[in-house]
Amino acid sequence: MTLKVDSSTQTEDLVKLDHPYVYEMSTKSVGTQHSTAVFSFQNITSDSDARFYTGLNLIILKVLVTMLSTYGKILPYKLPASDQILSVLMRLRLGLKFHDIGRRLN
Repeated sequence: MTLKVDSSTQTEDLVKLDHPYVYEMSTKSVGTQHSTAVFSFQNITSDSDARFYTGLNLIILKVLVTMLSTYGKILPYKLPASDQILSVLMRLRLGLKFHDIGRRLN
């Protein structure tokens, strides 16, 4: 009596069996990718967002940005003054790491 052993190297994809939705995901096209900021001062449009990210209400945040933006124009940074102010306030309010803030504001 001889045993017949299947020596094929083909195996089932276990990830596909457990998570079939992974293989259905696809990007739309390369043309839809962009390098603009994912988040910026312009994204804060409600009082609740302003309070969450900065601890200030929307009106006070806008007044603060308007007042400080005049000083930010003379600085040699690529990031707009409004986003610079937002990044400082987010750091103080949320305690985000610099790497995270940098990625959010591009």
